[in-house]
Amino acid sequence: MVLTGQGRSTMDSVRALCAQMRGTENARQTQASSDGEAAAGIALLITVAGSLVLLFLFAFGLEPFTSPIPRPGRGRGS
Repeated sequence: MVLTGQGRSTMDSVRALCAQMRGTENARQTQASSDGEAAAGIALLITVAGSLVLLFLFAFGLEPFTSPIPRPGRGRGS
């Protein structure tokens, strides 16, 4: 085996396979990280939009109930 160089050839094949596996794993890890960042960005956008909607509803939606001035059409006789 030593004289024919078969062992060296086998080790070179194993090293090449390991390098290929490392490259594939790094590419998958990079893709997963990018996907996670995109999902986090979408979640942040939805959270901010929802907060703004709730703020709008709170600011303008409760105004008729908290206003001390009675409005026409909202009294007891209506």
